[in-house]
Amino acid sequence: MDPALPDASELSGDALADRFCDMLEQQLQSENGKQAAMETLTPIMSQDPFPGSTLMLMGITMAKRKKFVDAAECFQQAYSVLPRGNSWERCLILRERARLALAAHDHKAASDFALQARKAAESLGGAPSQGVFGGTMKANESGAEFREDIGELLSLAEGLAEQRAQRRSADPPKLPSDPIWDEPMEFPLG
Repeated sequence: MDPALPDASELSGDALADRFCDMLEQQLQSENGKQAAMETLTPIMSQDPFPGSTLMLMGITMAKRKKFVDAAECFQQAYSVLPRGNSWERCLILRERARLALAAHDHKAASDFALQARKAAESLGGAPSQGVFGGTMKANESGAEFREDIGELLSLAEGLAEQRAQRRSADPPKLPSDPIWDEPMEFPLG
């Protein structure tokens, strides 16, 4: 095992993710940061028995650290490597992307992601708690709880859209009249 990589046997999932993200952040700050990070990630990704699980874990950790752009990139990459077809993994990633879109005040993207998650979840039986990424990630919610959470995200996105529409439709503020500008001005020509 590479001594730079955290030993998973000693750490919980959250602690492992935090240590892994700390290591990547340090590498990214170095002179050849992106190359060093890719050299670390490539062997991990190529041996990942559950495509997208490492990226999902990184995305969750980045979101907790309020690094929303990085989290969104992780979730997008995780989504892109998942096998085709509906799965609870796909649903969970879509929900996280909806949450990030709400945090960015992008009600349209939040609605789109939440609707995709709801549609995918409706076609699935069971619940996320029955094993996400082969049981490597905890998801302690039932299918009904997941659908309820998606409903709440959709309501929040609709509320954000309504607020934005109200702000746009409100009359623009009127400037107070200034008596200086109400009178015609004469400019000497010569």
